[in-house]
This record gives sequence, C-alpha cells and structure tokens, in this order.
Amino acid sequence: MREMGPDTNVIAICQPAPLTLAGTAYLAELDPDAQPRTLTLIGGPIDPDATPTEVTDFGRRVTMGQLEETMIQQVGFKYAGVGRMVYPGLLQLASFMSMNAERHGSAFTDQILRVSRGEASDHDKHNRFYDEYLAVMDMTAEFYLSTVERVFKDREIARNEFVVDGHKVDIGKITSVAVKTVEGADDDISAPGQCVAALDLLTGLPDEKKASHVEPGAGHYGIFAGKSWRSNIRPLVLDFIDSNSPKSRPRAVNSNTAA
Repeated sequence: MREMGPDTNVIAICQPAPLTLAGTAYLAELDPDAQPRTLTLIGGPIDPDATPTEVTDFGRRVTMGQLEETMIQQVGFKYAGVGRMVYPGLLQLASFMSMNAERHGSAFTDQILRVSRGEASDHDKHNRFYDEYLAVMDMTAEFYLSTVERVFKDREIARNEFVVDGHKVDIGKITSVAVKTVEGADDDISAPGQCVAALDLLTGLPDEKKASHVEPGAGHYGIFAGKSWRSNIRPLVLDFIDSNSPKSRPRAVNSNTAA
C-alpha cells in the first residue's frame, strides 16, 4: 500500500482480510499519507467467534502441537523449495471439499455422465469452475500456524490486540479510509457476522464511511467468484469505490463550439 500510494482501493478476500485491516490501521497511525482510499473486506474472519463454524470449532479443538504434527509436511526433493515446511495445498483442498462432499461428488458424477453422452467439453461450466477451485497452492508453515494461533485462537484482531514489530496496532486509528464488508448468507467457512465485526472495531471512522452487504444464497466461494459476484457483489463494490473517489471536475467547454 505504501508503494502504490493513497489512490489505491484495496480488496481483501477471505484470509488476508484481518491482516489487511491491521495493515491499514498500522499505516493510519505511522504513515497516514500511505493509507488506501477504500478497503473492501470479503468473507474474512475478522472475529471468528462472532458466528462459529466447523472451521473455527476445529481450530478451537486442536492444540498448536497437534496442528503442526498432522497438518505440516516437508517439500519433497523433486520440487523447488525442497525441505521447506508447508501446509500442503492437497490438505487444504481435502478440508474444503469434505465440508460439501455430497455436492462435489454429485458434480463429478453428473460430469462423467455428460462426458459419456458427449455433452461435455474442456471449457464447460464444470471444468471452468474446478480448474480454478482445485488450483490450491502450498502455504508456508510459518504463516499457517501463526494465522491459526493469532487470528483464530487468540483473536488478536478481534480483540484489537495485534502487534507488529513490537508496535500494538490500534484499528480505531483508521479515521478516513472508507471500509465495506461483504458476506455470504450461506457461507460455512467465514459465516455472516465474522467479517462485519470489522465495522465495530473502527471506532474512529464515521458511520458514513462504513458499509456492509450480505449476499443472499451465496456460499464462501460464491462471494468472490461466479454469478453472485459478477451480477451483484462486483457492481456494489465498484459503486462503493466510485462513491468514495474524488469527483471528476467538469471539463471546460468553449461556448463557441459547444453546440
């Protein structure tokens, strides 16, 4: 944000949302000229305890030692980054798919039948969706474990107790950045209530600079991809950005040639 400057409009989707909020507050206090113009938080766990889900319950049940033992693996010899400890993309994907196993199973069964009837293609709706959905990368162990401990277990963002380099970040220091939250009514990963909690933390921001939206019928993935995003959420986000941008000055028109 420092590099891009104050004309930046930031959109943080899912996991980056808490840290982006903290980063904006950090700039608000220490480098206010580098703050973005707007901040849109989409489906992020600002306060995971606001509306617990299977994901947050899992984070509560297991210890950090258990997580490190069961979820962290070492990069193999034939890959770049050999030896590095990561939370593998395959484990992430398995966790996501297990939450809606029946739906995914039906989707693949239906696709197999369409292929057998000659009704499928490489770029049909099913393949476009899963080409993206299945493309999950490994996550560094340090980031994964720190996120679970600080954001989910200790709720440092939700409690406004987040510390960076020994400096305690105060989200209340944000006073000029317009902030909008977007949630999906059917989100079973970051359920409604978790992301909008950001607005209560923004104690120094006027109400006219705050906005929120809950998309009916949308799950977690649907609030940033697919029809709900394209048709409803994206236009709302763009309107929010436009409404908080400096109004363009009217062009001068030569009266002799105006007609």
